[in-house]
Amino acid sequence: MASTIKEVIRKTLLLQETLKQIVKDFSEDGLPADERIFNRILTNDWRLPTDQQGCHEERYVRAVNWVNEFQDYIRQLREYCLHERGARESLSMLPLNGNQRASASECLRLLPLQHQILMRWSNAEGERTRRPKSDEDSKLHTELESLVAKNGTKAVAAGIGCTRDTLEDFLAGKTRPQGKTRKK
Repeated sequence: MASTIKEVIRKTLLLQETLKQIVKDFSEDGLPADERIFNRILTNDWRLPTDQQGCHEERYVRAVNWVNEFQDYIRQLREYCLHERGARESLSMLPLNGNQRASASECLRLLPLQHQILMRWSNAEGERTRRPKSDEDSKLHTELESLVAKNGTKAVAAGIGCTRDTLEDFLAGKTRPQGKTRKK
């Protein structure tokens, strides 16, 4: 099942907060350059092979976990862009799309930008799904909304002879009524 925009947005914020906390908890200021990992966090050159018993320092373990979460996030983004947006090129428009070899500080700078873009996509999707497809649907939508506000969904659905789910889907912009349903 493809990821939804809400899941991707939630994961973006979670990644940002987690990385911010890791960087705060483990300052690398006093470490020699070859022992620093935050300056090259999205590369594999600092990571030990998984079959070796490596350094189990907490900084290292948390960074590895964050990178694994980030890679899962990129898979979710790819799924969303391909299956939900229907546009593979959407992924390449994002500041963090899995093709970067960024530092932790660069990730922290780009994740809020990524969040803003995803929010715009979400808002555009919401507008697209809520907007009725024709003038006739628009008029029907307005009338039904006022009836539902006055009488409730259950009463209006019973009055027009359709299911409550059908009425709710139409009002949410998920479906368009067929001819005979529109006449009811």
